[in-house]
Amino acid sequence: MLLSTMSFGQSKRTWEKTKTLNTITGYENFIKKYPDKKYTALAKQNLEELTFSIVKEENTIESYESFLQQWKNSSYTSEANKRLDELYFNKAEAEGAIQSYESFLQHRKNSSYTFEANKRLDDLYFNKAEAEGTIPSYESFLQHRKNSSYTSEANKRLSILYMERDWIKTIETNEIIEYERFLRQYANSPHIQEAIVRKQLLGKQWDELEGLLKKGSVQSLKDYCKKNYESPYLPKARAAIQDMEGGRDIVDLLDDGKIEIKTQGQGIETVSVSIRKLVPYPITVRVPVGSFFVPASELVQDMVTTAQCNVLLSGNDWQTVTVSAACANRAKAIPRSYHSFTIQRSPHQDELARLLPALDKAGVNFATRQAAVWIVTDNADYSDLGELVIRSQAAIFGGARVINEVAAAHAMKICSDAGIDIYSKLIWSDRQVIFAGLEDDKLKKIIKDLQAEEATFRAKLQAEEPAARAKLQAEEPAARAKLKAFIEWATIPAGTFTMGSPPSEVGREAGETKHLVTLAAFKMSKYEVTFEQYDLFCNATGRGRPNDAGWGRGKRPVINVSWNDAVAFADWMGCRLPTEAEWEYACRAGTKTPFNTGDNLTTLQANYNGNYPYSNNAKGEGREKTMLVGSFSPNAWGLYDMHGNVWEWCSDWYDDYSTGAQNDPKGPATGSFRVFRGGSWINGALRCRSAFRINFGSPVSRNGYMGFRLVSPE
Repeated sequence: MLLSTMSFGQSKRTWEKTKTLNTITGYENFIKKYPDKKYTALAKQNLEELTFSIVKEENTIESYESFLQQWKNSSYTSEANKRLDELYFNKAEAEGAIQSYESFLQHRKNSSYTFEANKRLDDLYFNKAEAEGTIPSYESFLQHRKNSSYTSEANKRLSILYMERDWIKTIETNEIIEYERFLRQYANSPHIQEAIVRKQLLGKQWDELEGLLKKGSVQSLKDYCKKNYESPYLPKARAAIQDMEGGRDIVDLLDDGKIEIKTQGQGIETVSVSIRKLVPYPITVRVPVGSFFVPASELVQDMVTTAQCNVLLSGNDWQTVTVSAACANRAKAIPRSYHSFTIQRSPHQDELARLLPALDKAGVNFATRQAAVWIVTDNADYSDLGELVIRSQAAIFGGARVINEVAAAHAMKICSDAGIDIYSKLIWSDRQVIFAGLEDDKLKKIIKDLQAEEATFRAKLQAEEPAARAKLQAEEPAARAKLKAFIEWATIPAGTFTMGSPPSEVGREAGETKHLVTLAAFKMSKYEVTFEQYDLFCNATGRGRPNDAGWGRGKRPVINVSWNDAVAFADWMGCRLPTEAEWEYACRAGTKTPFNTGDNLTTLQANYNGNYPYSNNAKGEGREKTMLVGSFSPNAWGLYDMHGNVWEWCSDWYDDYSTGAQNDPKGPATGSFRVFRGGSWINGALRCRSAFRINFGSPVSRNGYMGFRLVSPE
């Protein structure tokens, strides 16, 4: 009892002294020394009051935050938070920047200044958009300030800018149909009168040209070109002049819809072609050496023309010609009169154009001619050449070989003389077999001479390689700059979407699990990469050009490119392939339906196999090949051919989706197959759905329905 009384007296004296000094250190020492005494609670209260008074004198963000951290349940918490709100807001006001107010809202989530800070942010974002005055700036504003008081005004400004952009595009296109569309879509535009005048002028120019085309006078068309040198119909007039004067390749005329054809097989040396013009003027059709006749039946041989054929079509009736040809597939059936063909450019047309005139000049027999053609078109070895035999009508098997060692030796010599690299052909590996079967010394000399020239040929290639490589490297920057100018980009806004498809979607597959994905903004090429663009890359880098399947190059999407090829092109351009998530997000363009066109996709909206429509809808056209990029309307974000035409490589390895929400997913780090999306000309509509994904894309595989598009790093 005595000790307790003494302890209390000591703590009382210490408390009186601490209270008189009134310092933070004093109170802290008292509380530490007497944690459970009578005056401890008073000491804590005084310490809290003294600390807050000092914080108020300092009046800084740091001091108030330190106080709130130290005194979590203080009676001054509300006042400290109020002061912090004021200080943070005053700081944002003083800086007056977007980042400052966003930082305020991040730090002070339930502040009394929240409304005012949001109002300031609205002002700043809108003023920034106003100062820039561009579509991306207003789109960025609407993206960042979803419920702003300026939303209506921003949308109004955007509508005007969209209209102005569309007007510029309409003027650049300069076609009657585009002016008609503009007039329908923008009835209140200030450009209405100008659109009407331009449309009427085009109408007059077209009426005049149409009359001249019916007249069929080359001179009149040339006069038209001189008089209307700014007319958008100049290309049509000049094309008509070329059609009438020099003629056009039959494949180009078919692509342009200027002729139609009917074909018939006639054995292995000729093909019957009936042609009718679909234009009002006379036209000369050229069937050049190396044109490829592809049969409707896969069991029948392809045929390749061996001599150029020119056909003048002056009337509207069908005109039939017999075209000299050779077969280009050894093991298939001989074409008969009931077999029909489509006409394409041969992937070997350059070599055939050199070879076939050389064969004509040499006056060779059928066996040598056919051997030379097969060496080029089929890369045939000597065993392959032996598939052509003569047998009696009663015999099913056996027979005498048509192409013997003599024909093979002559064919190799003529190929070499025509500038074809015979040493890279399979036939060269059989030279000893061919040599052993030759009895004539002159014929043996052919093989010996070719062998003697091989070292010289390869040495020449090797000697020329450094100079050729140096030339390519010197020309690469200019080629890359030229190619970059060809690429048109669409800006894809940042956002969150549901990737995959609902269980109720017709055709849904197991790999289309729905999940939320958030993506940053990016730029994607409006069109699939074209042959025109990819060929520039090949020419600049010395890569081999991919086969166009005889459909033409130019503005058709590049095909027969592997994932590795696509990545090489993208890297060379300083770009990349889209991720799978980016691809689907861009394809959907805000839609949640199976297609970005809605619940159905017709062949008026995309190039796919119309014999297999979606969900029992009406059948459409089956074009059986690629079409020029941009042949159909774009989606809401300005991207063309996201459905059909060609499948498009993505950067991801294929794997099952994560069920959780993801931000900018890049796919798994490893895998066996790369993803490709979008469907192609060969597929039904079901595989063209926005959510459909393929899991058998080897990075090295190439075929006639695979292409790609790019994402820009900027």
